Amino acid sequence: MFVNLKGRFPLGTVAGEAERQAVLAEAEAALYELKHPEDGLPMVTEIYRKEDLYSGPLIDEIPDLIINMRDWSYNPIIGTTAELAKEAIIRPPIQEWKELAHTGAHRREGILILNGPDISSADLGEAQMVDVAPTIMNLLDLPSFANWDGKVLQAALCGGKHDVTEDVDTYKKSMKREPTDEVYSEEDEEAVRRRLEDLGYL
Repeated sequence: MFVNLKGRFPLGTVAGEAERQAVLAEAEAALYELKHPEDGLPMVTEIYRKEDLYSGPLIDEIPDLIINMRDWSYNPIIGTTAELAKEAIIRPPIQEWKELAHTGAHRREGILILNGPDISSADLGEAQMVDVAPTIMNLLDLPSFANWDGKVLQAALCGGKHDVTEDVDTYKKSMKREPTDEVYSEEDEEAVRRRLEDLGYL
């Protein structure tokens, strides 16, 4: 949920951090009051402010509130005029969609499957999505970097291959190659051209 801030949106109405905080508090209170019309139980179980979860130069692009609906069994809809005109804000799936109708949203938990000669059977605990990239880099005999959010899932590997590289720039410099006089021959260039023609690119 985004606060309609002046300067962030063309028709922004909320001015300044103090007013933003007041709007967030009001929104949180209202969301926690939402009850399912059938069982009367709260629909929202957790609400996070973006500052509690994220940091970095692009934090302004993240919604101000991240809302967890009960059991992930609700699907919020970006309302259209027709949808917002209806009296009930909580409605069953569109009947015409039947089994194709959305009944929830993406769950926070995912599935990670690793297989191969360098993979061992192990309990990874709570692996994070950001751990995938450094783990793959490790499997490719490439270093991950100290400023990455994720870590190598060492428990899944038959043995670590790389220490963390402290500095990305240092690694880039070590990978630089001296200029070479090697160029494509005319025969090489003709082979590439024929291949591109066969693929339909030329």
